[in-house]
Amino acid sequence: MALVSDSGFPCVSDPGSRVVERARREGLAVTALPGASALTAAVAGSGLSADSFVFMGFLPRRSGPRRRALREAAALGKTLIIYESPYRVLQLLDEAGEVLGESAQAAAVRELSKIHEEWFWGGLAEVRRTLSARESLLGEFVVLMRPPPRFGDEPREDDHGEAR
Repeated sequence: MALVSDSGFPCVSDPGSRVVERARREGLAVTALPGASALTAAVAGSGLSADSFVFMGFLPRRSGPRRRALREAAALGKTLIIYESPYRVLQLLDEAGEVLGESAQAAAVRELSKIHEEWFWGGLAEVRRTLSARESLLGEFVVLMRPPPRFGDEPREDDHGEAR
């Protein structure tokens, strides 16, 4: 199956994200063809809400500033997108689990658009367990995380009037 858009990039502020989320929940393989950057391809293939997101690039290497950046961005309630090296991705997932909660939805893609592309999807703890079981982690990662709704937050409506 192919998902295309007649304007813009599929799934970025587009209802196609529901199709990708459903495919991921069903365990189907999803590949996003690269767009202008890894950022847009990762958003489109993640299945996470892309109606509004925060691109954080590479976070600081030190734990304190990295946690602070995660806390500040998570307070916005938007999908967070982070570039990370294979040497720090597990530490990022640990700290994100502490800040966002281990059940927060996440997607991590390794070697996006390359022959060894791999997607990892689920709760933060699940993605971390899967990656930590690997013998080695090579290649750059794009990590996407969606903070859970805060108590009392109203469900948002997408462009089609459906609650998300």
